[in-house]
Amino acid sequence: MKSVSQKREEVAPKQPLTLGWYVLRVISGREKRACQYIENEVARLHYEEFVPRVLVPVEYLVQQRNGKRVRKERVLYSGYLFVEALMTKEVAHMLRNATDVLGFLLSERKKEGEEEKPEPLTEAEVKRMLHTCLLYTSPSPRDRQQSRMPSSA
Repeated sequence: MKSVSQKREEVAPKQPLTLGWYVLRVISGREKRACQYIENEVARLHYEEFVPRVLVPVEYLVQQRNGKRVRKERVLYSGYLFVEALMTKEVAHMLRNATDVLGFLLSERKKEGEEEKPEPLTEAEVKRMLHTCLLYTSPSPRDRQQSRMPSSA
């Protein structure tokens, strides 16, 4: 079995790369599930420095149901996940083959015999996405423990 340092040497790019935001197409309605799966895979493979964030943009709506106000969460871009990643072949393979993931949103179609290369979002697109919506990241174990604790009210 390979050690973590050996895995990092294999995954480390030969030329310096920068983090970029990529869009993954996922099965509609399973965005949060895919987000949690990818975050678990990143932790299992020790790729935290290659994939620091996986986000599902959501918005909160307040609706009236049976005379009561109900706060409902709605996914803003249904069928898509946003991933901040240092894109190497291994990271792209892990993301592309994750459960509920259909593939990357590509700007150009793959030509015969060429490898699929995902294109990062532009800076303007990233700013617009981050500033116009709330972001869902899967809850950490610490958050789950705090939500189970009884309130002191």
